[in-house]
Amino acid sequence: MLDTRVKIQPLGDLLAELNGAAWTLAAGRFPALTAEHAAALGEASGREGLLVAQVAADAWGGPYPLDESSRAQLVAAVAGVDRVVICDHPAAERLRELGRPSAIVDIEALVERDIVADVLARHSDSQA
Repeated sequence: MLDTRVKIQPLGDLLAELNGAAWTLAAGRFPALTAEHAAALGEASGREGLLVAQVAADAWGGPYPLDESSRAQLVAAVAGVDRVVICDHPAAERLRELGRPSAIVDIEALVERDIVADVLARHSDSQA
């Protein structure tokens, strides 16, 4: 069985591996991995080269129900995802500039339901 944590790389290591290669960037917050996220990642994996999933760092766009490491591990477990990198905003910009992906897929734009917001709304409704 593959330990999906080996797919998760620091930005510098990932950039060295991608040097000149064709690859696709799938960027998202991944607050909770849903079937919609997995489907969007599956579609993105059909593009050219490696599929690199960029998971938002805890400090970028949170709070999240799971820490960045746990969210990265969930994303790494999706078939078709070749590498995962955790990025704050400056690191994400660096990844796009230096890595020069062949394509960028905004996973959040493809996912219609914010499951975390739904759970929080239901929880606050039940407290009233």
